[in-house]
Amino acid sequence: MSDFIKINEKIVGATENDAALADLHRTLDQVVSDEAVWNQLVLLGVNREIALKNIIQVLDFQASYHSYLKCHEAGHCLSPDEHLLTKLRKENDILVRIYEPCPYAEEHKARQENLWYNDFPSELIDLRLSDTKRISITRNNMLVVKSLLKALEGDKAWIYLAGQPKVGKSFLVTAFINEALSKKLGSVAFINTTKRIREINDLNFTNKAEFDRRLAELQMVDILVLDGFGDEYINDFIRDTIILPLLNARDDHNLLTIFTSGNTLNQIGVLYSGKTKAGEIRAQQLTRLIKGKINQEFYLTGLPL
Repeated sequence: MSDFIKINEKIVGATENDAALADLHRTLDQVVSDEAVWNQLVLLGVNREIALKNIIQVLDFQASYHSYLKCHEAGHCLSPDEHLLTKLRKENDILVRIYEPCPYAEEHKARQENLWYNDFPSELIDLRLSDTKRISITRNNMLVVKSLLKALEGDKAWIYLAGQPKVGKSFLVTAFINEALSKKLGSVAFINTTKRIREINDLNFTNKAEFDRRLAELQMVDILVLDGFGDEYINDFIRDTIILPLLNARDDHNLLTIFTSGNTLNQIGVLYSGKTKAGEIRAQQLTRLIKGKINQEFYLTGLPL
């Protein structure tokens, strides 16, 4: 027998059964002792008598409230596709249930609409630049963090973050991306450069229309992160037909672009030069474009995270 039926039977028989009434009062005592929930009910004008008459609605509200608190503690909705909160409206002595989406579920929906590509680990979904427990601001990364904070305020200067493996390059940029999404700063693509450039390159041979669509998508997304830039397979076609058109379009539209890389820009120039003079010239165009869009080139060192 469900808890709902059991409680309903107690309510129906409570006037004739002192034990059942006492049981209901004990249930209500548990609600009253739940200070956060009871304070919310009091704000609605609910007293013990009204709560007792509407005990099923009250218990639904209590369960829903604690479900919301779990989402709040996590920093995101734990059941974004199905989570409805139960709220109450008081009509005389009757409590009417109202169902609304969890605000964190709404945030998740907006996030999914704006996050066009998500190639960072899902466990970092709640990471923020303000999370001092997980992000230590050091002399090594202080200027990077300042640049990311300026970007949150609307600065469109590109950011090139090079450094040793596993020193926090992608970690910092992921924190920035989460901040940007929470502030609703527009569409975002955080791409694993190796994976996504390979996909786009393959589409040139299998589906030209999709190739054009995917490239245009990355050209126009409000914030683009090229994670692991320079690790991708490089040839003249990729340089001249994907990378340069991508970055030139973003330059034309003044769109924020962030690079993480294990290579300095000078090393990128060598990687993209190929074996011809023409390739060397095109690689110089690439690095000159990036250098012209950044305020400075960052290089992180230190112990692996």
